[in-house]
Amino acid sequence: MPRNEDPSWVIVRSVDAAISAIQARGMPQRGSLDFDLGYGQKTGMDFAVWLVEWMKTNGIDLWELMNFTVHSQHPTGRIELQRYLGDQLRAVS
Repeated sequence: MPRNEDPSWVIVRSVDAAISAIQARGMPQRGSLDFDLGYGQKTGMDFAVWLVEWMKTNGIDLWELMNFTVHSQHPTGRIELQRYLGDQLRAVS
C-alpha cells in the first residue's frame, strides 16, 4: 500500500473523489482498490464498475486493469473486486 508521503500516489477515500481524480488527471499508471469505504458509502465495487465503463467509453484498453491491485481487508469484498476485474480481463482475451 502506498505511503501518504509518496508524491506519485494520489490518495482518495471515496468513490466520488476517485472518479473526480480520474476525470481530472486521466487513467492512472497504477492503482490500489479498497472495497469498504465506510458505512453507507459507495464501495470499491461501485468504483470498479464505473472505471470499466469509463475505460470502454474512452477507448482505453481494459488490459490497463492489470495495473490495479486490491488491498481491501474486507474478505468478501476483496474476492468480489478481484473476481470482477478478472472477469473483465477474461472478456477481452
